[in-house]
Amino acid sequence: MIIENIVSQIVIQKDSEDPDPTNALLRIDVKQMVADLIDADKIANAEAKAQKAIEKSKKLEVQLNEVKEDLTRDNRKLESLLKEKTEEVTKINSQLVEKQKDVSQLENLLKERFTNPADGSQILEKMWKELESRGIKIPNVRKEKERNVPLSFLFT
Repeated sequence: MIIENIVSQIVIQKDSEDPDPTNALLRIDVKQMVADLIDADKIANAEAKAQKAIEKSKKLEVQLNEVKEDLTRDNRKLESLLKEKTEEVTKINSQLVEKQKDVSQLENLLKERFTNPADGSQILEKMWKELESRGIKIPNVRKEKERNVPLSFLFT
């Protein structure tokens, strides 16, 4: 009987007014109950959306960390390559300076040769020794010298 009265009160009650207020067992505000149920549904939807946003945020954070690691790895490779190339350039520059010194010395020897032709064979010997000490070989002239061919033809 109590349940039947409560159900009839909920069904009959409209706009928070009970048609038979003398017969009411309980004062039940149906609008407030419905509003509470709707609010609970909204809260549940909001929580679900928030949870999805958190999961998406975590996935994006993992992807961001992976990209950062890739960029850091690539940066290290590029720095290493830059260091290698810088060392190569430095080495080539030092070789260039050395070769420029060699050219300068050879120019001086040639100037000396042309200012005093009588000492030409001695100057050639100096040049051969200088070239050999620097690892430069002049095969054709050197072979003639080894065969004891007189070098006087060079000075005529």
